[in-house]
Amino acid sequence: MTAADPILARYERVRKGQQKGTLQIRGCFQVTVNQHPIFLFEVWSCQTYKPGRIHYVTCKIEPKPEWKCSCRDFEKNGLFYPCKHIIFVQEEEWWRVRAKIKASE
Repeated sequence: MTAADPILARYERVRKGQQKGTLQIRGCFQVTVNQHPIFLFEVWSCQTYKPGRIHYVTCKIEPKPEWKCSCRDFEKNGLFYPCKHIIFVQEEEWWRVRAKIKASE
């Protein structure tokens, strides 16, 4: 197994979730901490071993984009590659985050 395989596997799970509707963004909030915008996404997922869980994905905009998730996969592997929830949010909502990044430059 190559290093890229776990990432490709996550992209495949995202694709399946998008097709089946088993990954959904239930909410998007923007807060400011120390004058830095942070996006908080509420992601519903029923693909995991415990169906119907809510995971929280955050994106800190400044000084550079930094993504985090409340799921076990991110806790275990987040330093190496993103979880499916982060990938899903990036694909679904990147336009909103990118516009905020450009506005802050």
